[in-house]
Amino acid sequence: MSDQEPSTVELQFQPPNAETLEKARVKTDKVGVPRGQIHFFLCVGPDCCNPEFGLGVWSYLKRRCKELEPLLGGPSILRTKAACLRICQGLGPNMVVYPSGRWYHGLNEANCERVLQYELFGKGSVDDLLVARSGEAL
Repeated sequence: MSDQEPSTVELQFQPPNAETLEKARVKTDKVGVPRGQIHFFLCVGPDCCNPEFGLGVWSYLKRRCKELEPLLGGPSILRTKAACLRICQGLGPNMVVYPSGRWYHGLNEANCERVLQYELFGKGSVDDLLVARSGEAL
């Protein structure tokens, strides 16, 4: 092994140290992780949907989260864009929400809004879009 050149992945990896840990903590504070009460993970394709469509729903989700946060008393909504949530059946974009653990499919802007309203304002789940709930069978 010592005769071989390190792989590109090995060259890019930097072990964590006090400086990088502090930078990561500053970044998590900046994006609101310590204040996060709910986290939306949205798959934007390409396996579950056309990526352009998925990114359009992502833009909508980001905008609506920013608009709705003041109604919740400040920054408390986290959102993450993903390439795959591993439930692709051509039914995407798909979303999983925590802490509720609800998994949804078929999100266009209107359905995304429904999920936001139900999840953020304690109305339960959007049953006609619900695929699964973490930790329990449907």
